[in-house]
Formats: sequence, structure tokens, C-alpha cells
Amino acid sequence: MKIFFNRPGVRRIAALVFAFFGVVVADRTAKATDDASTEMTSLIRQQGFATGDVGYILLDLETGKVVDRAQGDQPFVPGSVLKLATSLVAWQILGPDFHFTTRLWRKDAALYLQGSGDPVLAATDLRELAGSLLELRAAHNWQAFYVDATAIMPALEISARQPLAADYNPGFGALNVDFNRLVLAWPVPKNNDVKTGKPISPFRITSEADGLTVPIDWMAPTPASNPLPSGVSFVLASPGSNQQPESWSYNPDLMRTALATPGALTLPVKQADPMTARIFRAIALGQNVNLPLPQPGAVPGDAILVGQHNSPSLAEMLPRLLRYSNNLTAEMIGLTSSIRLSGKATTLADSGQQQMHWLSSHLPATNWQGFRIVNQSGLDGDNRATPRQIAEILRRMATDPALAACLPALKLKDGMVHQADIGASVLTGQPQISGKSGTMDYAAGLAGLITTPGGRHLAYAIFITDDRQRAALAAAFDPRVLQPAKEGHAWTLRARHLEADLLQHWLAQLAAHVPHNVPGND
Repeated sequence: MKIFFNRPGVRRIAALVFAFFGVVVADRTAKATDDASTEMTSLIRQQGFATGDVGYILLDLETGKVVDRAQGDQPFVPGSVLKLATSLVAWQILGPDFHFTTRLWRKDAALYLQGSGDPVLAATDLRELAGSLLELRAAHNWQAFYVDATAIMPALEISARQPLAADYNPGFGALNVDFNRLVLAWPVPKNNDVKTGKPISPFRITSEADGLTVPIDWMAPTPASNPLPSGVSFVLASPGSNQQPESWSYNPDLMRTALATPGALTLPVKQADPMTARIFRAIALGQNVNLPLPQPGAVPGDAILVGQHNSPSLAEMLPRLLRYSNNLTAEMIGLTSSIRLSGKATTLADSGQQQMHWLSSHLPATNWQGFRIVNQSGLDGDNRATPRQIAEILRRMATDPALAACLPALKLKDGMVHQADIGASVLTGQPQISGKSGTMDYAAGLAGLITTPGGRHLAYAIFITDDRQRAALAAAFDPRVLQPAKEGHAWTLRARHLEADLLQHWLAQLAAHVPHNVPGND
């Protein structure tokens, strides 16, 4: 990734022009209106979309001038493209060297597990923490085990507008482990236990980490007592509490056939803090350290630190976030940024308001009308962003080469935009493209950076949203139903092809022009 430049003088002059003349500065190659060109309209219609469903912008980073746009100031559903805003705010507020820290404390015969919202904490990390108790085992007969989860305001899910059983929509708290996902598997079952004659569960639930599997033997799905919607396998029977884990029910009619052969699926954790504490307790028991059941409790001021685990730095986490798009990671990073701003734990919606305020304060030349953040991952259809707003966020990201390098490299192949392999070599004389995609039902987005072989640096943002289809889905939404309609998959595929078509069109146009910064061509 080459270093991108930001020219404050150009930005100030542009802002003055906006304020005094009330006009939009545009590149000579940009259209005078906000309508798609004939070529772009043709590409949009070829993929079966209406021009009103599509908004895009191509922005020159060095001058801030618009090279191409259509509906550039129209709000769209950004999906995971919103993670760009979360990343920028966190980089500026927390800093690239920031770490989440999980700590173990003791006071007399009481043990305290304290979290700070680490989104990448794994069971193997908990095993290392439990190991710090071994030398204390002889001296302490643990009488109480407390969980200090006051750092993060917990929630049972990221978005109430997403399925309850979706593993990308887990609950969260100050303590999260293995991305708050549980593996539910079913071997070929036996009808009953040969020794006791008692019915046994055909399911096995585990928390999975590299090199460590923790049985979750305190949970066992039960048959649903009420009829379930067609195709629904598992439903949340109870959200649980600090003392009681959540419980799931399964569709006995649907699972009767499935249980004939081995299978597995993942379920989201809803009560993140108590679940993580119970997993820690199980791991400690495996090391012959007996702990009571966990209960909430703040660390006393005179407690003694027993052990701690630091997460990877923010500079290490952001490239993974933008490549793999884990929603839990985005929410924890975003909430922690807001806590640093406000000094207190907050909800996702309030955190979004704080981040919007930060963006409007630090990018004042950008028109933030229509911008809306209800969570930091983009996993909600109420989030909104315009192509221009995302391009300006990218423009700010591009001023820091280390932050810009967090964006995954992209490649065009078979009419689609794909992430390039990690560490893949850049072909000489070819444009460098990076970016972040986002997908929801009948909403898609792609935004990132382009460096031409001639050294021109640009930001782009493309959004496609079918508001009519989204409204129909919202009206029929049932949180128990996990899989969307098959028609949505076909729509998303066409949207991905259109993103590639628009990007390819821009690259062809840029290649046709003489590089602006080549000596002798000023």
C-alpha cells in the first residue's frame, strides 16, 4: 500500500467554496448532475437494477474532487461497510497500540474474573489464566467466584432485527470467549443409556478454540413444546440470566431425520459474561482447581492481581476485522472507543451517537445529513450512510498509511470482487485496490481505495439497496427464522457482479487518462 496524502490547504479552500458559493466542487471529468452516466446506467440495468437503487462515488484523495458519482448524497444501508467508520474512530481514540486486558484478582478466599470487552479472547487464553491459580491451590480453598463485568453494558444480541439463532448476532459483555459461539453437534444417537435406562440428549455442546474443546455440559436442548415455523431447527427457549444459562429448543419433527446422521451447527451465546465465567470454571476444574459457580461482583480496591491476559493490539485486530468482518469484534472496539470518549459504559445506540458526534467534529467539511449509526458493526437495517460520507471517511483513513494498510487487498476475477490472498504480491503496472464489503438482505456495499500505476490515489464507495424488498422482509420478519428467502441470494449475487462492473469501468477510465503526477505532464 502506497502512502496517501491529504492536503489541508486544498480542503480549507474547498470548504470556503462550499460555504460562500453553495456549490459542489467537481472534477472536470465529473458529471454536472448526480445522475448516472449512460455507460453506468447500462451496467446497472444489465444486472437488473433500477438506477434509483444504486449510489456511488469516486473521489480523488489528493484534491478532494469528485471524479464520478450518482446519488452520492443519498443515504443507503451500509451493512458492514460501516466498520470503516468504527475503525477510523477507534484508531484515533484508542490508538494502534491499544490492548484489551482480562484480569484475575483474589481477596482472601474469593476469586474475581474481570473483563474489559476483549472480542478475541479464546478458551486457550482462559486456560493460561487458570494456570496462574495452580501455585495458589494449596493456599486457597476458594469460597467464592465473582465476575466483574462492569466495563461493558451487556446485551443479548447485536440487533433485534436479525435472527436470534444467527451466530453472527450473539450477545456480548465484558467477557466474551471464542466469539460467543457454541458448537452444537449430534452423533448418531442412542435411544437411552444402557446402564441406567434414562433418556440421554443426542446433542453435544462445546466451546471450540484452536487446540482446546470445552464441553458445555450445563446446557442441553429440549424438544419445542409449540409448533415452529417451517424450516426452523432451533429456537431460543429462554434468554437466561446471570445465574441461569440460556436454553434452546429444537424442532422434533425436523430434527428426527437430521439426527439419523452426524451433523453440527453453531449457536450464539446470549449471556456472554456468565457463559465465559462458566467456561473458565470448567477449564480450571480440568487443572484440578475447584471454583464455586460464578456470581456477579466488582473487584474490591484491595484485591491482589493473580494474572492477566492482553489481547493483540488494535493494529493487529483491525486488519482481521476488515477482512473477516466479525460483528462482535466491531461492537467491542466501537463500544470501547465510546467509553474512552464518555468515561462510562453505554448502549450500542448511544455509542453510535457518540461516534457520529466525533466524525462530525473531526470531519466538519463533510455533510453528515442522513448519516446514522445504531451499532458499530453495521448489522442493522436502520444504519445509514451516503457514498460521499464513506468516501470522506476513507479519505481520512488514507492520511495514515498504517491505518490504510488495514484494508484487505482486492482483486477482480470472474466478474466479481474478491479479497486477495494475504501476502499476495502486487503485480507491477497494475492498479492496487483495497476495500470492505457489506451485505444484508437486499442491501450491498463496497468501499475502499485505489492507487493507479501512475500514482493517483482515489476512494470509492458503491451502495445498492432495494427498499421495497427490504420493507417486505421487515413486515414479515420472524426472529425464529434463520435462513432468508432464496431470492435474496440471487439478488446479492447480481449486486456483487454490479460492484465489479462499476469498479472495472472506473479502472478502464483511469487507465485511459495520462497519470496526473508524471513529470512533464503537469
